[in-house]
Amino acid sequence: MTDPRKAIQDAIYDVLTTAGLTALVDPAETDAVPYTVFGGGTMINGPLETKTTDGAEVTHTLVSWAEDVHTAQANASTGLDAITDRDAGLSVTGYSLVMCRHDFSGDLLRDTTEPDKILYGVPYRVRIVVQHP
Repeated sequence: MTDPRKAIQDAIYDVLTTAGLTALVDPAETDAVPYTVFGGGTMINGPLETKTTDGAEVTHTLVSWAEDVHTAQANASTGLDAITDRDAGLSVTGYSLVMCRHDFSGDLLRDTTEPDKILYGVPYRVRIVVQHP
């Protein structure tokens, strides 16, 4: 099976931007907040690998960053809603979506590396199962 992580990341990017959020893979210091950053994606082959089905389970971790804690929390909620919305449907090119669910939300992060700015981050992870049609 080909690795579906990039296709899933592209699909998540599409739904986040459609929801009005800025999504970045590797933000530069000059990028204006608020934005959502893609963390690592992990692929687990197995649950759908049978003689007749070729599939994979993928987790993607994201963090919504903002200068205001409430904005960071609201953007994480908006992003999570957009990704897991059953009506809008996450469309993963080259695959059929089997399942998409909220897997984890972490504690509020606080970034004080810049002397004049404090950023707040809300991490969350989604679990997505896809198969080849």
